[in-house]
Amino acid sequence: MVDLKNTGEKLLYLENLLRSMEKVAVAFSGGVDSTFLLYMANRVLGSNAVGIYYDSVLMQERERNRVEELARDTGARLLRVGEVDLSHEAFRKNPQNRCYLCKGLLFDELILTAQAYGFYTVVDGSNLDDESDYRPGKQALKERGVRSPLLEAGLTKQEIRTLSRQAGLATWDKDALACLATRIPHGLAITREKLLRIDALEAWLVSRGYRDVRARMMPEEVILEVRPDQVSELKAELSDETVYRKLYQWALLPLRVNPEGYQRGNLSAMDTP
Repeated sequence: MVDLKNTGEKLLYLENLLRSMEKVAVAFSGGVDSTFLLYMANRVLGSNAVGIYYDSVLMQERERNRVEELARDTGARLLRVGEVDLSHEAFRKNPQNRCYLCKGLLFDELILTAQAYGFYTVVDGSNLDDESDYRPGKQALKERGVRSPLLEAGLTKQEIRTLSRQAGLATWDKDALACLATRIPHGLAITREKLLRIDALEAWLVSRGYRDVRARMMPEEVILEVRPDQVSELKAELSDETVYRKLYQWALLPLRVNPEGYQRGNLSAMDTP
């Protein structure tokens, strides 16, 4: 990673870095970072850049439905990989190294697909801010030779949002996304049913205009999280018996609102041993 202070210098470094790679497959999620990276890769490399998307129940249905549209915005071609996540017993048991296992399974499939199309360099959208966060999946990427050009260029999340806005990308102000398995504390089994219930709850929150939504499925309750300035509004809605019953049919557990709202790393603080 280079130590550049100016965003313009970082962008130039990123362009040169991508150019040196000659041909890349970008692990694409439709989030802020991977969308910007795919846009830049296509701008620099043209047809020698491709997005590759892991189509999985681990991601929100609303996001899966938009991924083709977001990829078109970058100008790049998109390849899809079918899901394999829940067929692996070790992952379903949800151990402490869940993210390491998941990233390994995911990128094994991405790399095989990329290579089948003649792309031997796979990159992901990790940025400089991710270095300060606990991300056990990063080791799995390093072991597989996956590179992170945005991180190597020293770009922060805010810089990527600013550059995305300047590029006219619709994702520039998109909420941070995370795989739905992160809503389930370690030690509690991950099942398709739970993931679909979580997705339904979060889709309802988004439909009501809430941001940074999370539905944390704990052993005996579901904790709903939204942006801190929206907590009071959600509490008021949840106090309506009709609304509560509607959400309960998906949760199948008592619901409550986290009074602190969404904060990065919340589940780590709540996690079961």
